[in-house]
Amino acid sequence: EFAREYERIQSLLFNKNFSQSLRVAIQNKDPRITKEFMYPEFGVTQFVERVSVGMVRMVERTVGSSEFVVESCDDKAKEILRMDPVGTPNIFESLDKSDMGYIMAKYYWLQSKPSSFWFQRVITLPDNQPAVIRGYSSIDGSAATGKQTWTIRFQNLSYLFSDVLALPSADTL
Repeated sequence: EFAREYERIQSLLFNKNFSQSLRVAIQNKDPRITKEFMYPEFGVTQFVERVSVGMVRMVERTVGSSEFVVESCDDKAKEILRMDPVGTPNIFESLDKSDMGYIMAKYYWLQSKPSSFWFQRVITLPDNQPAVIRGYSSIDGSAATGKQTWTIRFQNLSYLFSDVLALPSADTL
């Protein structure tokens, strides 16, 4: 997983077309890649009432690997994601088909590495439909195994972000 992630990041950062497109997106303040959209303010952001909330629990594959695999989920998570994510590594990263979204989410997260945080991502569901997911993630360590676990509660808020979903692909700017 690390090798695959490293290869994706390296190939993007050294790609002149990608770098130029990313610069244009940042200059144009593309809402999909702003820190305010991707990591909404803690203490202000909350789940939208009367919208289903799903839950996945991911466990670190090996201590210190930073690869988290979905260990369990509830039925709402399966319904929202339109799939059973159990066994999927880094679920929301794997559903983020936008290279810009992927790179910027990594960049913003690495700036602070919080143990709990709100996030929003434009993801691509298995039926190729885009969706905006808002989630709350908390990270805990296990004294017994030394592995970290992430509990992520999330909801599909696409109906609130139809303007964002209507934008052309950020990767083709």
